[in-house]
Amino acid sequence: MGKIRRYEAKDFDQVVALYSQVFEDQTKRLEKLHKWLYELNPAKDPKKFNGWVFEDGKIFGYVSGMPCLIKIKNKNYRAIIAQNISVHQQHQGKGIGKKLYRQLFKDGDIFLALSMTNQAHYMLLKEGCLDICADYLATYNIVSKKTRLKQLLSSLKRRNMRLMINVFKIIFNEVKIINHSGISLIEIYNFNEKFDDLWKRASKSIPILTVRNRAYLNWRYIKSPTNYVIIAAEKLDLIKGYIVLDVSKDTYGTIVDFLVSPEDNQILKCLLLKAISIFKEKKLYNVKCIMPNDQRFSNVFHEIGFRKESKRILFVAKSCSENIPQTFLENTANWLITMGDSDVCL
Repeated sequence: MGKIRRYEAKDFDQVVALYSQVFEDQTKRLEKLHKWLYELNPAKDPKKFNGWVFEDGKIFGYVSGMPCLIKIKNKNYRAIIAQNISVHQQHQGKGIGKKLYRQLFKDGDIFLALSMTNQAHYMLLKEGCLDICADYLATYNIVSKKTRLKQLLSSLKRRNMRLMINVFKIIFNEVKIINHSGISLIEIYNFNEKFDDLWKRASKSIPILTVRNRAYLNWRYIKSPTNYVIIAAEKLDLIKGYIVLDVSKDTYGTIVDFLVSPEDNQILKCLLLKAISIFKEKKLYNVKCIMPNDQRFSNVFHEIGFRKESKRILFVAKSCSENIPQTFLENTANWLITMGDSDVCL
């Protein structure tokens, strides 16, 4: 019949083999990520690994969860973010996947899953997870000056004032000096104690988000196997915000993460414009990100020129603690979710 038990270090080779059967050869990727995701993670539980296997002579199923801290109503809780799940083809349709997920539910105060297959999404909803439906993919297309000029001439020819105004806005945003009102934008290679202060200030008015203190940020973006470009905004010796960019793809760039105080619209605007200029230098003319549901942030993204696509980023949450009310999680405006909260950019 087989059994489900907690993952052990001796299972690694079998898990890699299973994962490679299901998702093509993943040996190098898993070897690179495994130690970083689970052993170097500052939120890890030293007594146990947040992973489970289905074993019947050998391993035919596996699920793992990335531990992290999440702030809900100004209190930190232990979250488990689902990362990898795979079930051997011969054992699919037997309920093994949902049994593996049920074990992860027990490992934290709240369970999260971001960017998953439709099948996994449906399964988790049946297991009592909430369909947060808070986030959509958003894009920004960088075009050449020649194309912008054609757009401007076309608007003049057709006397389309709305198009003309929009083109002028975009041109102004793309060529204006980004250093605004004493704001310094600097590339950083380490998160220092000033980012703990940023976290305390910025998180006060954001009801739900991953704890982004310097311990987490250095682990997530500095020690990560993926190389990121990180820009910080500084003003009067205070870190006012940061943005994390992935420039490793051939055809598009990704805004992986950002954090500013919601009232600091100008800081977010400067960071987004700087990001666009970096992507343009790298000849990555299509920019992707998760559009924030919070209008205090999304209004700035729209002003810059980001447009929400119809494609949803599937995201579910399940309270596993009586201290976290499901009704509070259901309010999509309470959440700030970025690509950095999943393994999409790993």
